[in-house]
Amino acid sequence: MEAKGFQPTTEDYNTIIQGCLKVEKLRDIDEALTRMTNAGLSPNLQTYNLVLRVCISQKDVLKAEKVLASLTKMGLTPDADTYHGIIEACGAYAKALAGTMIPPPATTTTKH
Repeated sequence: MEAKGFQPTTEDYNTIIQGCLKVEKLRDIDEALTRMTNAGLSPNLQTYNLVLRVCISQKDVLKAEKVLASLTKMGLTPDADTYHGIIEACGAYAKALAGTMIPPPATTTTKH
């Protein structure tokens, strides 16, 4: 894009990230984020909310927490979509974890 004289904006990168999400090319999102920051652009709240959707698809609650910390560090205020993303990431993680857990042993009660 830059080679043809086009200077993409944060919104342009958000569109690229959204497209990568749609076709499940999650690895390309990291490249888009790197290009964005290398171009001197800062992610906005929409960018962070899109990255939270990646966390949901990867069931990565730790990354979701980092995303939340990063956006607040940038001085952005989380919105309803942000909190919804955090809750969904936690839910996806809990479901994944529940599928791998061994049920607790049955407890027995004794009568006295």
